[in-house]
Amino acid sequence: MNNSSSVPRPRPQFLKVHHPFARSQSGAETVEVALTIGFFLILILMFVEKALYLYSYLAVGDVAREAVRYAVVRGNLAALDDSRGDDAPATRDRIEDFVIDRGTVNSPVTVTACWPSNQYNPLDPNASCSGNSPALGDGVNNLPGMKVIITVIHTHQFLFLPQQVEAGRTISTTAQGTILY
Repeated sequence: MNNSSSVPRPRPQFLKVHHPFARSQSGAETVEVALTIGFFLILILMFVEKALYLYSYLAVGDVAREAVRYAVVRGNLAALDDSRGDDAPATRDRIEDFVIDRGTVNSPVTVTACWPSNQYNPLDPNASCSGNSPALGDGVNNLPGMKVIITVIHTHQFLFLPQQVEAGRTISTTAQGTILY
């Protein structure tokens, strides 16, 4: 009986070619994995940084619009309403406190409120702009139908990038509304 399966076969010699300058490949996979993981880690950190910056950008715009909504219902006529309490008229300090209390944007935040004197063109460079809501007897620029402009400026703090990176750190949004009450 001829049982050829029990006889060991010699391995081909062409697989065991040793070149005098060939080096061992042990550890090559470890280096490749380390480089790949490093690349993907940097890519993920960049993605997280961009997502946080986008969140700050959207939050600054949203809080500026909310501040305008806060200001348009707190004009000089609202100050005459006894049922409102002491929240009217809206001043720059009250609007800034409102923005900070919202908590959607971390500090530092700068809030600028402007009640332009030219109601027909609030972006007129010659229009005077008061930093606080004018008193009821001072004029008509905080009565229904007049404009209020709120600018919110936020300096975004990067988590992973060095603080010396200045480009794109300042986010500024301006919102405008018409006083209702």
